[in-house]
Amino acid sequence: MYLFVQLAVLLICGIKGNDITNVALGKQAYQSSSEYSDEGEADLAVDGSTNQYWSGGSCSHTSKSHGSYWEVDLGDIYVIDSVKLYNRRDSCCDDSLVGTEFYTGMTTTTYRLVAHKPERILTYQFQMSQTIFARWIRVTRNPDTKEPLMLCEVEVMGFKPSFGMFKRVSDATGTGNTLTVTPARTWEQCCYACFTTQDCVAVAMTNFQCSLLDSDAYTVSSGETMYIVN
Repeated sequence: MYLFVQLAVLLICGIKGNDITNVALGKQAYQSSSEYSDEGEADLAVDGSTNQYWSGGSCSHTSKSHGSYWEVDLGDIYVIDSVKLYNRRDSCCDDSLVGTEFYTGMTTTTYRLVAHKPERILTYQFQMSQTIFARWIRVTRNPDTKEPLMLCEVEVMGFKPSFGMFKRVSDATGTGNTLTVTPARTWEQCCYACFTTQDCVAVAMTNFQCSLLDSDAYTVSSGETMYIVN
């Protein structure tokens, strides 16, 4: 728990970047297993085709086993705006996406649950409600089922941040949780650390120590200034 008080400085970090595009298109994808040796590969879910029928040859397909998942390596860290899933529409399999969950992570060992949709999905877009940085995206189901996981396309809309901006608020007070504390000699370094840390929305800096915070709740007795960080 942290408490920043008078004479401390709070930064509300934000980001800007290029136009939003499908950053998963053509990237390397993986899945827990494959039902077939010559079709249904994981990469078919990021080939750019939204054909939702098996005959179109553009749907991934795991084997019938518990713990099935599909994931994609975006190749770099991106700001994620939304994730859109396309399920199979063949009458045999249009209920295969039920209890869908998707996760984001900087690595495959740091996944965090972002959204869960218990209802059946045919086509559905998960819109991010907060700024999320990620390199990896994973799709699975909860409750788990011993049925194939099939995805005809996964569109991950996002952008590579080109620079950041933040509000500097002096003489602020507030409370929340400290995610971590890291050395930083400048506000730019401190804010960049926040950009690349999951769940960080603000930072407080004193004596070259940058505290990454999970809340931007604050009150302020002085003016606010907007800065652009190159």
